[in-house]
Amino acid sequence: MSSSQIAFWILTSIFLPMGLYLIFSRSDRDWLWGSILSGIGSIALVFAIRGLLREESHPPEPPPVLVGIRFTQSRVESTNPSLPYALRVTIQTDKPIQPTALAIECDAPISEGRPSGGGGGWINVRMGVVGSDRQIYFLQFGYPPFLPENPVTVMLVSQTALTVKKVELVPYQSR
Repeated sequence: MSSSQIAFWILTSIFLPMGLYLIFSRSDRDWLWGSILSGIGSIALVFAIRGLLREESHPPEPPPVLVGIRFTQSRVESTNPSLPYALRVTIQTDKPIQPTALAIECDAPISEGRPSGGGGGWINVRMGVVGSDRQIYFLQFGYPPFLPENPVTVMLVSQTALTVKKVELVPYQSR
């Protein structure tokens, strides 16, 4: 608000009541002041209620904190005719992990897997299908760290349709 606007409101608040006092008779002034005071009281009540409502309203809930790792999976076209089923698994973390070791467990045998992403340029990499039933793909790398902004993608291929049951962090195995 500018200084001229402030001066206008100050002068109006001083001279308006005096002008009303001179123009109106006593009974008119009593009625007018009663109306003004009633209006001011109503406005004050509205602001008080708004203030109470604002205090009672709750701020929006913050987004949930993600714990550990999460994954998504989607069927994609296989580039190998002898292994017609392909599944892209994208794995994300909520905090930096280094070194990283992941186990991807599926409901059917995995023929092979091809990892990518995760910042690339992996060092101390170990990967492959493990277990007698060949339903777990293991991936570990020592560097770079697995970061929230760099998801790891693993392409799994198989002779039969497969679905990921779970992805877990497992202990890192040094050579």
